Amino acid sequence: RGESLMAHGLEMQRATAGLEQNQSAVFALQLGTLLLERGRAEDAEVHFEAAFAARKVMGAEVAAELGERYLALRKPERAVELLAAREEPSADARVRGRRWLLLGTAHARLGVVEAAREALRRAQELLAEEAGAEELASRAAAELAALARGAGG
Repeated sequence: RGESLMAHGLEMQRATAGLEQNQSAVFALQLGTLLLERGRAEDAEVHFEAAFAARKVMGAEVAAELGERYLALRKPERAVELLAAREEPSADARVRGRRWLLLGTAHARLGVVEAAREALRRAQELLAEEAGAEELASRAAAELAALARGAGG
């Protein structure tokens, strides 16, 4: 029932505001996330691609969420495409740090080690003093450690 309601809400949003609106991206992302959690990755990806189409108007947090979903789908190239060009000075340090963490993770999965290191170090810098960002900072440190092990230190 929830899936049906979300799909209906997405269609209503698209009809009234158009596809390339932040709220449409949010609806598509939420529906895709629900489908992904239910093990329907192919169906989820269709909605993530709809959200991706609105990348020019989506907020920093929505972009980070979508980047996270692309990593879950094992589509790091799509996460890089989404996150690489997004630097939003208005977003708080936690949101910017998460973006760099996801970008670094995506680069690492693609084997682009130097870009991964740089992004993960920026994530650590942004997240180091941010209250409530301990888990994200820990993820950045773990990704850097994995890179160091994989590259022989």
